[in-house]
Amino acid sequence: MFIFHWSYIFLFLSLSIAVYTDITKYKIYNVLTFPTILLGCIFSFFNGVGILDSLGGFSVAFVIGLIFFATKGLKGGDVKLICAVGAWVGLQFVVNTILYILVCGGILSIFYSIIGGTFVETSKKVGRFFSALITPGMNARSEIETSINKPVPYGIAIFLGTLISFLLR
Repeated sequence: MFIFHWSYIFLFLSLSIAVYTDITKYKIYNVLTFPTILLGCIFSFFNGVGILDSLGGFSVAFVIGLIFFATKGLKGGDVKLICAVGAWVGLQFVVNTILYILVCGGILSIFYSIIGGTFVETSKKVGRFFSALITPGMNARSEIETSINKPVPYGIAIFLGTLISFLLR
């Protein structure tokens, strides 16, 4: 059974600040992410995660985040915030938490494309991207290099996905 340790208040406070700065400035600052990572490792001694699990969660989150960063699916601040979450949740819960974050991010992206009036064109671009992946000679990268959408503040998805992960433990 999962017990919500008091130290997780720091994680959710950091995530809340990240949501605010991401919505208002489309930026998640290093001055927030680096201390959150460090606090995740420090509090792992007390909240039952353990330092090795904390470092493992950070590492898995980093690798997954790096893949999405390389494909321009996430910005650097998003990746660092996901790494911070990985340090807090540890190796045992990092994959589930990231899956919840990605599902929330997908829903958020769809929502933003609907309110931005670009849902149909975005859907066509996604279809062309996947078609190009399986068709020899087509360039899938060209479909993702240019976006017709405004940036999505992914900090919202990171907050919600992490919250869902905690609630479903």
